[in-house]
Amino acid sequence: LDANKMAGAADFCLILVETMEMGMATLVAAAFHHVTCVTAREKAALFAPSSLSFSTSSWEQTFSNYIGGIEAYDMHAVRIASGAAHLKRTETIASSLTENSPSFLGRSNSRDSENLRSLLLSESDDWRSLAIRA
Repeated sequence: LDANKMAGAADFCLILVETMEMGMATLVAAAFHHVTCVTAREKAALFAPSSLSFSTSSWEQTFSNYIGGIEAYDMHAVRIASGAAHLKRTETIASSLTENSPSFLGRSNSRDSENLRSLLLSESDDWRSLAIRA
């Protein structure tokens, strides 16, 4: 694991502790989620994203590589991290749909943002997963 990813995960966890007083399981899930997101972004930058399937498969493959490491800590952390990963996948799909919409529909607006927030809230099983993605 690279030192920059570890430092980023530590900073992210510090924010969660200072602003929301998260517990150990959430912090473990957040650290793994942060590293997964950064790694997936690095992988995606190597290729020209051509489709929705590329972005979601890149994310899912990266997440599956890290889930085994979380299991060594706590099953609650696994559940929280899986929830955050599900939300990330939902965000990725929504983003792809918005980016690939016909130009006559225009750019996204506040109503679209509100709809996305509602979608993410309805997709969340655990508020801690939602907090990680916020």
